[in-house]
Amino acid sequence: MKTISIDDELYEKLSQLKGDSSWSELLKELLRSQVQHRAAALLRGAKTTGYEDELLEIAEAIRAGFQVRT
Repeated sequence: MKTISIDDELYEKLSQLKGDSSWSELLKELLRSQVQHRAAALLRGAKTTGYEDELLEIAEAIRAGFQVRT
């Protein structure tokens, strides 16, 4: 277990998102959604180049292997 410091404004925003979840669960979900968002953006860009199939395979492999270190 580790301790992190954040400012009060960020704490209030995260507290609202947290609900009944643990802090660890909230942060893991935020990280997961960020990875998925970036992969989706990469795929949108790939459609204009014709490499969307290859990038889709790469994105799926990244999503499948994504783990949050605890």
